[in-house]
Amino acid sequence: MKKAFIILTAVFSVLFSSCSKEGSRIELTDGWTYSTTEPEDSNFLPLNKKELQNLSALLPENKGFIWIKNVFSIPQELQNKKLCCFLGKITLADQTRINGVLIGETGNFPPETFSAWNITRNYYIPNEILKAEGNTLLIKIWCDGEGSLLLNPYIGLKEDVSFFSGIENFLNCRLYLLFAFSSLIAGLCYLIMFFKRKTEKENFTFAAVSIITAIYFSVFYIHEIPGLPLPWMHFIWFQKIFTTGLPFVIAFIVTSFIYHFIKVKEYKAFFITRILLTAAPLVIIMLTKDCQELYKKLLLTSLFMIPLLFYMLFVVLFNYPKHKKLSSALLISFLPVIAAAVYDIIKHAYLHQADAMFLTGAGWMTTLLILLFAMAYRSAKNKNDAEYLKHNFEKEVSSRTHDLTKTNRELELAFQQAQQDLLLAKNAQQSLFSSNLSGIEGWDIAVHFKPAGDVSGDLYDIFTKDGVLKGAGLFDVTGKGISAGLVTILSKSIIDRKFNEGALENLGKTMSMISSSIAKEKGNVENYLTGTLLRINKNRVEYVNAGQPKAFFRKASGQVAAIQSASQNTDEEAKLGLSILPPEFKTIAFTMQSGDCILLYTHSLQDAKNSFGISFGSERVSRALASSGDGTAQEKMNVLLDIFNLYTTDVPLDDDLTIMLIQKK
Repeated sequence: MKKAFIILTAVFSVLFSSCSKEGSRIELTDGWTYSTTEPEDSNFLPLNKKELQNLSALLPENKGFIWIKNVFSIPQELQNKKLCCFLGKITLADQTRINGVLIGETGNFPPETFSAWNITRNYYIPNEILKAEGNTLLIKIWCDGEGSLLLNPYIGLKEDVSFFSGIENFLNCRLYLLFAFSSLIAGLCYLIMFFKRKTEKENFTFAAVSIITAIYFSVFYIHEIPGLPLPWMHFIWFQKIFTTGLPFVIAFIVTSFIYHFIKVKEYKAFFITRILLTAAPLVIIMLTKDCQELYKKLLLTSLFMIPLLFYMLFVVLFNYPKHKKLSSALLISFLPVIAAAVYDIIKHAYLHQADAMFLTGAGWMTTLLILLFAMAYRSAKNKNDAEYLKHNFEKEVSSRTHDLTKTNRELELAFQQAQQDLLLAKNAQQSLFSSNLSGIEGWDIAVHFKPAGDVSGDLYDIFTKDGVLKGAGLFDVTGKGISAGLVTILSKSIIDRKFNEGALENLGKTMSMISSSIAKEKGNVENYLTGTLLRINKNRVEYVNAGQPKAFFRKASGQVAAIQSASQNTDEEAKLGLSILPPEFKTIAFTMQSGDCILLYTHSLQDAKNSFGISFGSERVSRALASSGDGTAQEKMNVLLDIFNLYTTDVPLDDDLTIMLIQKK
């Protein structure tokens, strides 16, 4: 951008030099004096060129009128020629006189103050008011926190001054007006496109950015529109809203545009932070009382812009790996405004070159143009893709239908095979479970076994020898499906073998042997087990719990209690089959009399929920067992199931359910 500006300036310089003659100007760079009161020849003080750039510093409280004066003579070659006075840009407003005659005024003095900081002053000088020598140029300037006379003032031929001031006004005002008009039209077009297709939110945010930019650029071109500024437009509010407020609104909407353009979603916390970073400076700006306070707070409010700009860059760079093309387009688009902003910061903030041209506006215009081309390119691409699909729709549908038919056939064959495997696993599993529970001397046993699917992860067994009950076990394998079913088949044979081998061992040690063998045999399979194991010798019962819900013991009198040690709980957090060296499990021993019974069950009984989402719970299990009556084991089981089913009506089980009730005759 800087290089382009230098080239453009050089071209205009050549054109200008071709239109002017050597010595055809009266330079007014030096020889200035000033007064802060109504001008009299006696009270004017010398004024150097540098002070012309900061006239407000010469006034009390940096506010008020200042008069600056220069005395010049008309060289012979310019006498009786059409002359104009070129004064560059004056802040805030001025009235200019030569020899006491008003030749021009720009901007508004109090009480209806309005700055014309961007307008190049070019005032025609009637020949009749000029003298050969001793002409007085007097400029009355209103200052309020800022006041200046920029560029090199001079008096020259009308065509010369008109040409040069025309260039300045075009670059500083009319170019922005042309771009604002174009930006407004583009914004309205994209707004219409959004209402036609509301899913493409980048069209809406780009339209908002374009329209608000057109409004913001009124800072540069407002005096180019006849009738503006209106009498009721107060300059302080114009400064608050347009000059200092709208850039934050634009930055906020640009960030939203980036998200919509890349097609990614913004975290809610980031969005709220953006709102706060935008709202905070706007509140500070709107609460300022006058222009001087506003200028003093510019540094503070500008600090809020820094995280917003870095956040924009972060969003683009963070999404670059997944959206390289779109992110690259955004990076290229924002390079001009970034370069122009850096140039302005160096020139104005650090080098204090007040007469240097501001390029950030031109950089932002270039950025918007590139974004416009990027949006147009993407729209054209989307249209081409739509036309391609339209022309190749039948071919694509036919090809995809063929692929889907083939895939469906393969899936159907795989499903049939899986069903066969599932049926085989189901039959193999069910053949292992004890089916004949009658005829066991001295004991009455009832079992309720209800898998949630075709294959169960629960397994149970009754250990007998020559018709004598030696023990019972109830185990639950984690997971579902065929893998859980196969682990139950593997575990069943191990449990049977280790129970018989450990007949003379402590029952807790036998459970540890079962866990170690399962862990070794299943290898890297992730499924593990929980379980309850009983060893029965006549009236004496040994009990070990490894991760299952606590079992309940019901006396013949109807009293129910959990089976657990008086000093410590059972191993309800233990797991089987995860370690070859598991811990020793605690064994609890007790005796049973006629009519006493034991209730074993898997987690599904107490975890099942009713329609309100409340679990059945172990307390309800205990109460249901207590109210099960004095009948057989199966009759007690039926009472328990009736209570359970009534509680969980219309709520299907999501896990296997196995209940075992062992009663002493």
